[in-house]
Amino acid sequence: MDEDYRKYLSYDNGHGLLISSYDKMVIDRYFVNYDCLTKVSDLIVLLEKVLEEFDDEELLNVIEHLSEVHYYQEVHK
Repeated sequence: MDEDYRKYLSYDNGHGLLISSYDKMVIDRYFVNYDCLTKVSDLIVLLEKVLEEFDDEELLNVIEHLSEVHYYQEVHK
């Protein structure tokens, strides 16, 4: 992921949480409420709980992508 990763994050939940439209589409399939979250790491925790119930390769890919986003947003400053 290059330094301009934010251009791929097209959805803002209104609280500063940015995700891609594809990630949003996959997450919304599971009715995960992330409207009030402010950190990608919190969303990852919620999605890992969902993944325990539903073994979904697409959801796993979203979690991996969000982990990269988390690294660039919150860790690699």
